[in-house]
Amino acid sequence: MNFHAQNEPHDMKHSSYYHSYFEGYTEARVPDSNRRRYKMARVYTSDYIVPVCGRLRVRKLGYISLYLAGAVLFLLSAIPSSISNKQWFVEVPTAASFLLLFLTGVVLVFFLGTPSKMTLYQYSFSNKLKLITGFTSIALGFIIVGTIAALILVENAVNGQSVLSLLGYFVSFICFLLLNRLENNNHYKRLKNTNTAPREGNVIC
Repeated sequence: MNFHAQNEPHDMKHSSYYHSYFEGYTEARVPDSNRRRYKMARVYTSDYIVPVCGRLRVRKLGYISLYLAGAVLFLLSAIPSSISNKQWFVEVPTAASFLLLFLTGVVLVFFLGTPSKMTLYQYSFSNKLKLITGFTSIALGFIIVGTIAALILVENAVNGQSVLSLLGYFVSFICFLLLNRLENNNHYKRLKNTNTAPREGNVIC
């Protein structure tokens, strides 16, 4: 769903991160009390983004639980030096999963810090969370397929440690896939903003 601010002309040029962070704000140069210098005043004037369903805290606690469970199971499965884990077609997606796991944690921390009434920038972490958990699930899926292939094709690969690793990868995959599906099914709507924009201000897009 597109919640971006409407594009309006303005004469102030900023970096792309600035426009992303302050999207939906109206900014204007206003004089200080002595009217000798000017400062930049910014007020958020676009509509706020709020979840359609309540229980946002409960949902966030669920996300934390799923992430921690998935991360711990992945680490417990990847660290043992089983024969299946030593195959290149398992090592490659495993290395990618370590990076994606870290990035998912970073995005999740920012998402957990968002209020129930979000600015456009804060809402962007919902989209980032959906994207990164989707990639993490795909990487874990490749690990599962690679581990199954190793158990079938590699001699002496079938042992208790390899089977436990496969089980851990599978449950970890379910955790991240469920996290992704929950946020994808978490619908949002606009909430009218009553803030007053600065005079002669420009909307940041």
